[in-house]
Formats: sequence, structure tokens, C-alpha cells
Amino acid sequence: MSRLITALELYRIESNLTERDRNILSTLRMFRYAKTDQLQRLFYPQLITKPYAAIRATRRNLTRLMNFGLISHLPQVIGGVRGGAQGMVWHLTEQGARLLDLGTEREGKRKRHLEPSPTFLRHTIAVAEAYTQITELCRREPAMKLVSLSIEPQCWRGYEKAGKQISLRPDLYAETVADGYLYSWFVEMDLNTEVLSVIVEKCKRYLEYHRTGREQQATGVFPLVVWLVPTEDRKQKMREVIGKTFQNRQAHIFLVITPGELHSVLRNGAAEEELC
Repeated sequence: MSRLITALELYRIESNLTERDRNILSTLRMFRYAKTDQLQRLFYPQLITKPYAAIRATRRNLTRLMNFGLISHLPQVIGGVRGGAQGMVWHLTEQGARLLDLGTEREGKRKRHLEPSPTFLRHTIAVAEAYTQITELCRREPAMKLVSLSIEPQCWRGYEKAGKQISLRPDLYAETVADGYLYSWFVEMDLNTEVLSVIVEKCKRYLEYHRTGREQQATGVFPLVVWLVPTEDRKQKMREVIGKTFQNRQAHIFLVITPGELHSVLRNGAAEEELC
């Protein structure tokens, strides 16, 4: 067990951190878990044409933060042996969380790190990957701009049904501009682990929230609900069950795509025939 660092030591460490260091720590707090590869793509984009330089710079940065006791990595690697160091999964330590809380109302509160379940870890890494991909696409495309990007729980929405407060919990919310048009998206990560009835129930919540008009009042539009699925077979099954269940009544707010289609959708929006 590592030694508990005093607040005075944390302040001293904090004074030696760069802006990039602090952003990495904040991102790990937001994601909870992220791979080396994802952190590299987010924080060393200027080295994208020099992959080995980017890898070395990222590893140096992460090793430095680990030596400070602010971050650590899980024993397992995403992608197995082939994943290598790029598949290493990082998280904030208790000391890292305490450092981020210095000078806030949470200062002094302790939050221990607990080992995640395999299912939770896969889902968390998938959300981090979607966030990273959207950020990358908007950086690369001159005609695109990232306006807003947030993950759970910051992107959750609340509404009332039969006198009860209901929580709508997207995995990710994004606002992007392409060729002068503003698009907004709720993104749901599907790993082909949920039965289709669970997907249908989640869609019902989106339709309930749509009917409240709260999102439309606040932003002027209801975001397209994008289900990001791993395979073409899963895509076809989900499109079929969503369309059949709602008989296309308001099912036009749902879009099911594979990762390879994400770029086109963000860049050009979704054609009407592609909606459920």
C-alpha cells in the first residue's frame, strides 16, 4: 500500500505540474479509465505524423505522473499481449483525486480506487474511445468544429413521469458544427452484450423525454440519438427492432451506426433513409 501524501506535499507536487499534466488528470477523472493510446491521441495530436515520438512523449508524461503517485494502471492490458503499452489502462489514484480537489470544497475527502468489473471497464473504455474519435475528427476536418462534448454523468437529463423524477442517461452528448450547420447528438455505446428488449426500453425513455419538450425548449432542437454498435449484423438487428417496436412513430430520432460510419455522420449528418 502506498504512503498517504500530505496536503503540503500535494501542493508542492501541484506546483510542478504543467497544464498538460493537469488536463490529463482531469480527463482521467472524467473518463475513470483510459488507454495510453487514447491519452496520446488527445494530448499529443501535434505528433500524429510522428507516431514513435508521440508514444515516447506520452509514456514519459504518464510515467512522471505515476512517479508522483497521482495515477496508476491496471494489471491487465486491453487488447492482450498485442495491445502492449498502448493498451495499458490508466486511472487516477486516491492521491491524484485529492490533488484535483485542492482548494475546493471537496479538499480532504478520500475516495479509494476499486477494481472495475470487466463489463464496466469495457463500457468505460468504449465511451472514452468515442469521445477521443469525435475530438480527433473535429480537429482534422477544417469545415468541422467541436462546440460541446461531455460524458456521463454530466450529459444526463432529468424529466418527470407520473409524478416521479426519471433520469435519462446517455453515454455521451456532443454538439458539432459542419459547414455552418449545428448538429447535436446523444450517443449510446452498444457492445452487443444487452438483449434487444433492454435497447427498446432505453429508446422508450428517449421518446418520453422527447415528448416533454424540455430539450427543445432549452436548445431549439432535439438531438439525434446515435447508437454506436460493433458490427453490421448488430446494426441491422437493432434497426429492425426499433423500427418494428415503434412502427416508425418518432423512431426518426434514432440512428444505428458502426464506428466506421461515425466520421460521415458527424461530417454530413444523417440521411432520412438511414434513420430507424
